[in-house]
Amino acid sequence: MAIEQVQNLPQQYVTDLGVDYGKQLAGLTSIPLDTAKLAPQVAAQDALQTQSYNLAGSGVGAYQPYLTQQAAYSGPQAYQGFTSPYQQDVIDATMSEFDRQTQAGLTGIGQ
Repeated sequence: MAIEQVQNLPQQYVTDLGVDYGKQLAGLTSIPLDTAKLAPQVAAQDALQTQSYNLAGSGVGAYQPYLTQQAAYSGPQAYQGFTSPYQQDVIDATMSEFDRQTQAGLTGIGQ
């Protein structure tokens, strides 16, 4: 009894494409590639970044002038430097209206 072998080969144009691709790939990979251009790079710091880095390196004491300046903007009365002279008039009018409405509501509370 004889053994029969069957081969399923691709079409000739597929084989030709593979041969052509192999030749072109060998030509492309033979050219040396400058990989230094692919290395990651870090952008240089600008003047403000350099100043911040130097201040941070010298510790919290370097920020003392800024902290002293900001002390005027803390505490329960710190907002007063940012208020308008007209705001107190609005606050007074609102409070008097509130008091008037409260008194009007209290007159009938006992009935």
